[in-house]
Amino acid sequence: MPRGYDPARSFFMTDNRDLKTLAELANDEDAEVREYVAKNPSTPKEVLAKLANDERWLVRMYVAANPSTPKEVLAKLANDEEKSVRLGVAENPSTSTEVLVELAKYKITSMRRRVASNPSTPIAVLTRLAKDKDAKVRKAVASNPSTPKEVYIKLAKEKKIRRVRTGVFWLIFFAALLVWAIG
Repeated sequence: MPRGYDPARSFFMTDNRDLKTLAELANDEDAEVREYVAKNPSTPKEVLAKLANDERWLVRMYVAANPSTPKEVLAKLANDEEKSVRLGVAENPSTSTEVLVELAKYKITSMRRRVASNPSTPIAVLTRLAKDKDAKVRKAVASNPSTPKEVYIKLAKEKKIRRVRTGVFWLIFFAALLVWAIG
């Protein structure tokens, strides 16, 4: 074996969808290996639920960001003591609307911004966040494909806020490009 060869890490460079191996590696003593398992969208839901209780916050953060994580696990992680874990929940498109509604109420701008960019965020929340005092939050709303057209139009009229207008422009550009590509 080459010097520094690690079969666990090697697994992630090749076939990383072997569910049995993923379940075994979730118990690895090396936290970095558990992080890889937590990131993997092929990791079984029950393994992600177990990793949601990991002592290392990075493992929990990767579970929170994994689109395969069950909604009930995401709801639990939404109350994690570590801010980065909660931010991962806010970004995850699998997060329930109830949890997104609660996270949108945070005073932390980065939390509201991530909720605003999540395509699963309810329209009522996007409409409210479109009026947020922070331009980055409004730009995230403008970049969200779930934002209603009338909200985009209001955001596009914000002449003093270049970032928001730029976000609206790029969204319209990519939508037009997609329509053209599909034919």
